[in-house]
Amino acid sequence: MEAMQAGKNGKIGITLVCHWMVPVFEAKIDKDAAQHAIDFMFGWFMDPLTYGNYPRSMQSLVGNRLPKYLEEQSRIVKGLYNFLGQNYYIANYVRNAMLSKDVPPSYLTNFHARLSCKLKYIQIGFHSSSKCLLYC
Repeated sequence: MEAMQAGKNGKIGITLVCHWMVPVFEAKIDKDAAQHAIDFMFGWFMDPLTYGNYPRSMQSLVGNRLPKYLEEQSRIVKGLYNFLGQNYYIANYVRNAMLSKDVPPSYLTNFHARLSCKLKYIQIGFHSSSKCLLYC
């Protein structure tokens, strides 16, 4: 990064996509689920670049299935950007998902949250051509 910046006066940035997450209820468990969903969509990429490691919620929920950053790797990636772009198109209602032990862990279940574009027939955002893609 230093070579590019010094020789070409270059800047390095990243653009990430993240939906906004609105907890269905004000209960801590749903607020946590909303934060977990953001951590898994945005923090998965941004936290290593900012803090040198994955979000704590990811580490806790995924456990040993999540690769560990070595100290040297953390040092290399931490701060490795000059600017951040964020694409934000839609929002979701979120509630905690109580998962059965029979549900195999996967990318779709790791964050223990259920996302929805409607809450009791009240949609979040504006209609698009997709049934559940509502723009904010």
